[in-house]
Amino acid sequence: MSLRETEEMSAEYILAILETDCRPVTGKQLHDRNSDYRFYPAKHSGEILTIDAMLWDESKRHTIKRKPLLSMWPSTQIVSECLNRSVVARNWVLIAVTQSNVAQTIDPDTSMTLSPLPELSKNFFEVGYDVVDISGLSALANIGYTTQDILQLALNPLRVTAHGLIADLQDAKKFAEFASNAAAEHAPFSPVRVLATAANEPKEQ
Repeated sequence: MSLRETEEMSAEYILAILETDCRPVTGKQLHDRNSDYRFYPAKHSGEILTIDAMLWDESKRHTIKRKPLLSMWPSTQIVSECLNRSVVARNWVLIAVTQSNVAQTIDPDTSMTLSPLPELSKNFFEVGYDVVDISGLSALANIGYTTQDILQLALNPLRVTAHGLIADLQDAKKFAEFASNAAAEHAPFSPVRVLATAANEPKEQ
């Protein structure tokens, strides 16, 4: 199923919303890390619109205001306030949506009822699927993979969008299963569809 084919997306709920005036991390930055592990297993080198707040480059802020603000399981009020601020400040806003209206929290005994995705302005565009754990950490760009992991992934290489995320929901599900095995301490990982808006769309590098 391609990103544009949304027949499975009958009802969606907001797992997380990110607001920031930083610039997104690039695939090149993640590939160039001096490490025994590879932190971005796809070949994309441009900007990655991940929902993972830790990966946004604070050194390239348009203005120095605050760290990226990530709200997991946001209420309808928080979503509304964030969207209203973004219109004025023209910050980046990313919304991660899922088909389930309930999400597990870090506390294994606690789950949260998610807010439904509201009607968004035409300024929002689809950027692909991220794969995240219950804290919002991205398996696509914030997990170190071994050489053996990369060789295994090479048998079914990730197809990514122009914005650095996985292009296909089924592929995102497969990658979530793969990441859950490769990084069991963060499992389970789940795919989320990501929508974004900003003053300017990112450019591939």
